[in-house]
Amino acid sequence: MNIIAIIRQTSADSQPKQDLAAVEAALRYKRQSGGFVTALCLGTEAAVPLLREAVAMGCDSAALIRLPFCFTSIPEPTRYARLLAGTIQDMEFDLIFTSCYAVDADTIQTGFLLASYLNLPQAGYVGETSVSEDSGVIVKRQFEDRYQMLNLPTPCLISALLQPGKRIYMTADGVTRAYAMEIPVIPACEDLNAGEESFVTLLSSCLKKERKRGTVLTVPTEEAISAVMDIMHKNHII
Repeated sequence: MNIIAIIRQTSADSQPKQDLAAVEAALRYKRQSGGFVTALCLGTEAAVPLLREAVAMGCDSAALIRLPFCFTSIPEPTRYARLLAGTIQDMEFDLIFTSCYAVDADTIQTGFLLASYLNLPQAGYVGETSVSEDSGVIVKRQFEDRYQMLNLPTPCLISALLQPGKRIYMTADGVTRAYAMEIPVIPACEDLNAGEESFVTLLSSCLKKERKRGTVLTVPTEEAISAVMDIMHKNHII
């Protein structure tokens, strides 16, 4: 299985550590199913150290997709996703992992847009993945009060959440290998091919807890504010 982990560069000279969520999710899935993980980043040469870090964590290869020099800053999510899609559409892949954390205020626009441009089934806010019996991928999507299990056919795209208790770190051997490896640079491309539609199967949806019915306050504004503050204090919200 060929797995791609997308590292999102949010500025021309820095990298957010949260974007390693995609790398960690890809490596956790590799431990279950085997395969070859490639870390990719669309950006500038400032992204090379983080690509080496991804290799040191366990990725098998990495490459920088170089932004066209006409860009003086990292493009907004729509253009960013299109540049990514145009470049990787002809690569061989079964699974793409992106991160839920990005410059777009954690709305994971980049992942959704990339899936749309590549005509891939996709799922966001994914906390766990496992191998499906029918060669697909089972994902567990996290919500505030519930979770949802989906079966995605491959190839597909998954936007992953960080898993605090399951972090993956660099190893000494990995660091040595990463700095001995040449990181190739690929020119970005915006030309897109037409693709076929794919579909996602909902396996189950489970509420974690029932929400209590709220209280309607029919009092003057100042009294309502005071009442809301009291409720928040009692529930240790503030």
